Amino acid sequence: MPFYQVDTANKKLQLIKPKNFTNSQWLEREHLQPLFRDNPKSIDPNLFIISEEFTNWENSSRRIDLLALDEEANLVVIELKRVEDGGYMELQALRYAAMISTMDLEAVIHAQEQFLIKLKKDPTNARLEINKFLGLEAEEEGLISNTPRIILIAPSFSQEITTTVLWLNEAGIDIRCMQVNLYNINNSEFLNLEQIIPLPSAEDYQIKIREKTNQAVREASNKQRREKKYQNLN
Repeated sequence: MPFYQVDTANKKLQLIKPKNFTNSQWLEREHLQPLFRDNPKSIDPNLFIISEEFTNWENSSRRIDLLALDEEANLVVIELKRVEDGGYMELQALRYAAMISTMDLEAVIHAQEQFLIKLKKDPTNARLEINKFLGLEAEEEGLISNTPRIILIAPSFSQEITTTVLWLNEAGIDIRCMQVNLYNINNSEFLNLEQIIPLPSAEDYQIKIREKTNQAVREASNKQRREKKYQNLN
């Protein structure tokens, strides 16, 4: 979205162009990642950061930039890129989502404890804070969804990525693209973060369509199982 400085006296709009992260010496892990880690509400007001540079699988050096949890007990994979077009980040994020899809509440709490230790913070209350965030009682057993959400953040996205993300949303995967841009105004730096897929105005509608599709798939699957069971009995 264009960003303008208003010249009221001359009734003009001065276009302010975003800065290149690389040329401005901004790094993903040293600059962007800590900012979003410590300010998750800038991405989504309904996020609790579980871990950073998360890895918990054998024979792999892959790491999730930020791993979060939402209030509906969905794990959220957050991938960041400072380069234009985002590369192949949607494929990378899908791999990560598959790899963490079996995590249960105990695994989530353990990841949070390890994350706090890495930050040299007290991990004692990790379970309590996660339970509080999810609205669980102290001894209540919570269930983590096996369908993680995905949030991609980059200065821009190629057509290949946007086409893939739109298709995945239609297929029932909650995956979002958020565009981040850096501005320098009067020697001060500003970040603008904007969700571009799905468009906020259409998001509720798309969620309803996705839920309706998922329900239809579940009903069809249950019907198929009942018919197969009936055939086996006869």
